Amino acid sequence: MATPIGRTSSLVWRVIAGALVFFLLSPLLLVVLFSFTDRGISAFPINDLSIKWWVAMIEHRQFASALKNSLIIGGAVALISAAVGTMAAIGLA
Repeated sequence: MATPIGRTSSLVWRVIAGALVFFLLSPLLLVVLFSFTDRGISAFPINDLSIKWWVAMIEHRQFASALKNSLIIGGAVALISAAVGTMAAIGLA
Protein backbone atom coordinates (compact mmCIF):
# COMPACT_ATOMS: atom_id res chain seq x y z
CA MET A 1 0.00 0.00 0.00
CA ALA A 2 1.30 3.43 -0.90
CA THR A 3 2.29 5.78 1.86
CA PRO A 4 1.02 9.38 1.90
CA ILE A 5 4.52 10.56 0.92
CA GLY A 6 4.52 8.18 -2.05
CA ARG A 7 1.13 9.45 -3.21
CA THR A 8 2.25 13.07 -2.88
CA SER A 9 5.42 12.34 -4.84
CA SER A 10 3.37 10.62 -7.54
CA LEU A 11 1.05 13.62 -7.75
CA VAL A 12 4.00 16.00 -8.05
CA TRP A 13 5.48 13.97 -10.89
CA ARG A 14 2.11 13.90 -12.67
CA VAL A 15 1.84 17.68 -12.40
CA ILE A 16 5.39 18.09 -13.72
CA ALA A 17 4.67 15.72 -16.61
CA GLY A 18 1.44 17.55 -17.42
CA ALA A 19 3.23 20.92 -17.42
CA LEU A 20 5.96 19.50 -19.66
CA VAL A 21 3.43 18.16 -22.16
CA PHE A 22 1.59 21.49 -22.13
CA PHE A 23 4.75 23.51 -22.78
CA LEU A 24 5.87 21.15 -25.54
CA LEU A 25 2.52 21.04 -27.36
CA SER A 26 1.30 24.63 -26.94
CA PRO A 27 3.56 26.07 -29.71
CA LEU A 28 2.24 23.43 -32.12
CA LEU A 29 -1.35 24.26 -31.23
CA LEU A 30 -0.66 27.99 -31.71
CA VAL A 31 0.86 27.41 -35.16
CA VAL A 32 -2.21 25.45 -36.23
CA LEU A 33 -4.51 28.10 -34.75
CA PHE A 34 -2.72 30.97 -36.50
CA SER A 35 -2.73 29.09 -39.82
CA PHE A 36 -6.48 29.73 -39.96
CA THR A 37 -6.23 33.53 -39.73
CA ASP A 38 -6.38 35.91 -42.67
CA ARG A 39 -3.39 37.97 -41.52
CA GLY A 40 0.25 37.42 -42.43
CA ILE A 41 1.40 37.91 -38.85
CA SER A 42 0.56 35.90 -35.76
CA ALA A 43 -1.15 38.10 -33.21
CA PHE A 44 -4.08 38.07 -30.85
CA PRO A 45 -6.97 38.79 -31.07
CA ILE A 46 -7.88 36.70 -34.08
CA ASN A 47 -10.50 38.69 -35.96
CA ASP A 48 -11.40 36.61 -38.99
CA LEU A 49 -10.92 32.93 -39.74
CA SER A 50 -9.72 31.95 -43.19
CA ILE A 51 -8.13 29.07 -45.08
CA LYS A 52 -6.12 31.47 -47.25
CA TRP A 53 -2.75 30.07 -46.13
CA TRP A 54 -3.82 26.46 -46.59
CA VAL A 55 -5.01 27.20 -50.14
CA ALA A 56 -1.74 29.00 -50.90
CA MET A 57 0.22 25.99 -49.64
CA ILE A 58 -1.75 23.47 -51.68
CA GLU A 59 -1.60 25.61 -54.82
CA HIS A 60 2.18 26.01 -54.60
CA ARG A 61 3.85 24.33 -57.56
CA GLN A 62 6.24 22.22 -55.45
CA PHE A 63 3.69 21.04 -52.88
CA ALA A 64 2.70 17.79 -54.61
CA SER A 65 6.26 16.61 -55.17
CA ALA A 66 7.31 17.61 -51.64
CA LEU A 67 4.34 15.74 -50.14
CA LYS A 68 5.14 12.68 -52.25
CA ASN A 69 8.78 12.73 -51.15
CA SER A 70 7.79 13.13 -47.49
CA LEU A 71 5.39 10.19 -47.67
CA ILE A 72 7.95 7.96 -49.39
CA ILE A 73 10.68 8.79 -46.87
CA GLY A 74 8.31 8.50 -43.90
CA GLY A 75 7.03 5.12 -45.11
CA ALA A 76 10.55 3.81 -45.68
CA VAL A 77 11.70 4.96 -42.26
CA ALA A 78 8.64 3.36 -40.63
CA LEU A 79 9.28 0.02 -42.33
CA ILE A 80 13.00 0.01 -41.53
CA SER A 81 12.36 1.04 -37.92
CA ALA A 82 9.75 -1.68 -37.47
CA ALA A 83 12.09 -4.32 -38.90
CA VAL A 84 15.10 -3.23 -36.83
CA GLY A 85 12.99 -2.86 -33.69
CA THR A 86 11.50 -6.31 -34.15
CA MET A 87 14.94 -7.85 -34.66
CA ALA A 88 16.24 -6.05 -31.56
CA ALA A 89 13.28 -7.25 -29.48
CA ILE A 90 13.79 -10.83 -30.63
CA GLY A 91 17.51 -10.55 -29.97
CA LEU A 92 16.94 -9.27 -26.44
CA ALA A 93 14.33 -11.91 -25.58
